[in-house]
Amino acid sequence: MKALIVTRHSALVTYLREIFPELIDADVITHVTTDDQVEGRYVYGVLPLRLARLALTVTEVPLELPQSLRGTELSLEQVRQYAGAPVEYHVRTPEELLEGGYCVYGARRHLNPVTYTSLAACDIVYR
Repeated sequence: MKALIVTRHSALVTYLREIFPELIDADVITHVTTDDQVEGRYVYGVLPLRLARLALTVTEVPLELPQSLRGTELSLEQVRQYAGAPVEYHVRTPEELLEGGYCVYGARRHLNPVTYTSLAACDIVYR
């Protein structure tokens, strides 16, 4: 499925396409209005958690902006200056993690499907 960029900042779209050349033909929208816009897609931008869990992944480029630039339109040079390393997220609910996942207890991994009814028994849960 085609990647999706979600941002209202045109300079961020340009920057994303610089660092991820495969996004050259990605769809771009300023706001998500329906769940099906992100469901099962690789999304680049920031989403509320309820929408992020529908995407395959969400990749964010964190911007460490000074207070004076918050809420303003950024130039490409400013995006380059303040952009951090991209971070990819896989957002899932506890129920989704338990379904076919596995737990990590300290350094021990349990690779068999999880049969627990609660995540309280897990330090970290992997799918």
